[in-house]
Amino acid sequence: MPQVDSPADIEERLKKAWRLASEGPDIATLTAAPAGQRYIVVVTPGRATFIQPCPRPGSMDPNSVQAIQRIAPPHSPSNIAVIAFTRFEPTMASMSKAIPFLGYVMGLGYVGHNVIVFEGQHAALTAGCRDADMVIVDEAMIPHLDKGWMNVIFGAMRGTQLLVFGRNGSVKRIGKKLDQAG
Repeated sequence: MPQVDSPADIEERLKKAWRLASEGPDIATLTAAPAGQRYIVVVTPGRATFIQPCPRPGSMDPNSVQAIQRIAPPHSPSNIAVIAFTRFEPTMASMSKAIPFLGYVMGLGYVGHNVIVFEGQHAALTAGCRDADMVIVDEAMIPHLDKGWMNVIFGAMRGTQLLVFGRNGSVKRIGKKLDQAG
């Protein structure tokens, strides 16, 4: 786990991240954003939030979009929390090294889901997963999560889908009824 700040207002900061993910940034501040542009929101270990634009509307390959939709169908926007390493420079190259499945994360935002990414540190885990329909965990972060992390996630989220993305490209679905000794 990277060194992570634990400010007293972590709940408010993560609520703000969810709000930005669902509403997008103030369009007046983004003069070059095309209509329909979607974003993901990343919460850094220092608890700053930054907004990363997804691919431009209409620019993703249809086969890639179908792969994304198999993970999370776009019939209605879902709140998706992603637990991954967020200590990086806010550039796509740096993000891709830290989050090997970044293409999926960006694609989830592209197809219309509200996505926040944070590191899963214990002080932020409940707030970051609160009201999530789906939580995606980078398997490389699991050794850094507190014991019982699955119980915390399932207790906070409103949905039942917990996915673990492997560094080898695998995706494991973990059901809520499994033993969650984790």
